[in-house]
Amino acid sequence: MDPDELLDSGSLLPLTAAHHTGLINSVPDQFGQLNADGMFPSEGLDTPYVRIDIDDGVITALPVTEGGRPSSIARHGKGKGVIFEIPNVSHEDSVLAADIRSWMAYARRTRTPDDALINKVETRHRRNRLKFSITLEVMKISSLKGRIVDGANQLIYDLNKVFELQQRVVYFDLDDPTFDVPAALEEVLSGTEEELVNDTMTGLEVRIAPEFYSKIIRHPSVEKYFAGTPAMLQLLNQQREKSANSFRRVIEISGCTIREYRARVKLWGTEGTTRLLDAKEGVSYPTGTIESHVTYAAPPLDIRELDGATFSDEDLIHFSEEVMKHGAGLEWKYQMNSLPIWRKPRLTTKWVWGPQP
Repeated sequence: MDPDELLDSGSLLPLTAAHHTGLINSVPDQFGQLNADGMFPSEGLDTPYVRIDIDDGVITALPVTEGGRPSSIARHGKGKGVIFEIPNVSHEDSVLAADIRSWMAYARRTRTPDDALINKVETRHRRNRLKFSITLEVMKISSLKGRIVDGANQLIYDLNKVFELQQRVVYFDLDDPTFDVPAALEEVLSGTEEELVNDTMTGLEVRIAPEFYSKIIRHPSVEKYFAGTPAMLQLLNQQREKSANSFRRVIEISGCTIREYRARVKLWGTEGTTRLLDAKEGVSYPTGTIESHVTYAAPPLDIRELDGATFSDEDLIHFSEEVMKHGAGLEWKYQMNSLPIWRKPRLTTKWVWGPQP
């Protein structure tokens, strides 16, 4: 029997696929510092492809238009462009007949059985929603680093190769007490501004591992930088800000906001956990630039979703279900068609704790 017929007959859960999708996407996305900081906002697409135009990597200036003369005309898709295919991430979960029977038995024992049943369903969705949230954070931080990987650490795109760039690297020889950290930060800041053609920035931020962060703030050159200033108290009494269910340290040195990034995840097909930033690794980027980072969201791979409507972050995860053979239960399929892209990799800088080779 068709799943919709079973649902209409009341034999299974009293929820349509649209109801399930709404439940899934209403679950708060609480994992990941980049997500909590609003990095890589979603932008809906109506196809699984997106073209990023690179007109020499900049937005061009406009000529003066004297009164009465024709205006300059915007050119779309005329310069060099790169086409990205949005990857599909899908995950299946089996809800067995015994699970449904248990949920319904529990619901009948409550004063609000309908709400109780929906809560049981939402609990299962919440667990699967978290898997996609973790996957997105993996893709976002790897995009910021220049090599987008999925939840199995498989390479999706090498942005430096796609944009034909050589990644800029700055080394911090923090084991040398004579190393000048503020000078290195100035090098990063000035190098970023040098690449900032026809664009603006409001600041510079970096995400570094906890060990890297601790080594920087305890370096003699940093202590000297803060000595005799009101900010010395900030250095001595490091406060942690709460974000994305974690506590991280933040400090500003020489115009650079340094943010501690701590995240361990279990990648698909691996034993143990993996750090998203190694102990001696970091990446910096300018803030306040024009359209530097975005998560492109494409329509689901579902024949029932061919109406041509643009997808949005409100339905980032698509849900469908199918009755298992012999009525053994339901097969739930979740899919996400998203790609976080740092559109201006020229503006990022890789930080390495160690001497310059």
